[in-house]
Amino acid sequence: MFVIFLFFFSDPNAAISYAQSVISDLLCNRIDISQLVISKELTKTDEEYSGKQAHVELAAKMRKRDPGSAPNLGDRVPYVITAVGGKNTAAYAKAEDPLYVLEHNIPIDTKYYLENQLANPLLRIFEPILGEVKAKSVLLNGEHTRVKAVVHSTVGQLSAFTKVRASCIGCRTLLPADKTGEREIMLNM
Repeated sequence: MFVIFLFFFSDPNAAISYAQSVISDLLCNRIDISQLVISKELTKTDEEYSGKQAHVELAAKMRKRDPGSAPNLGDRVPYVITAVGGKNTAAYAKAEDPLYVLEHNIPIDTKYYLENQLANPLLRIFEPILGEVKAKSVLLNGEHTRVKAVVHSTVGQLSAFTKVRASCIGCRTLLPADKTGEREIMLNM
């Protein structure tokens, strides 16, 4: 959107304001998790990768949780970077399945998204206009970056479709929500 303000309307101030509002929304967890999903394809087995990759480590984690629904070779692995672990925790260790994050209310690492996904593209666009030092100070520092909120992912477009429902332990069939007596019988089988 800020590109539209910048190139079509020739209004760098509106573009800067929009970029600042997006950064503020990110840091205050007002961005829907579906906008933060990163997706990569599994092209090799775990052993064939030379270094640890987020999507490969997540696929292994998912295989441990549920081998039947884990991604296979050739599948795309969607993931988000969570705020689990300390400052020095590698991104591959913080990668998690978006649905798992929603179901377990795991907070998103907004600092990772700002520093690794948003900052460099914004600086490449605004440095020719503002200069390197001013672009960094206007976009990455200031009032819009001071308020940060760690909110768990319970609202948003994607979470509206992900409701935790009871399922049969044996066949994993979803149980009807309104028949609680039947649920107890199926769980005891």
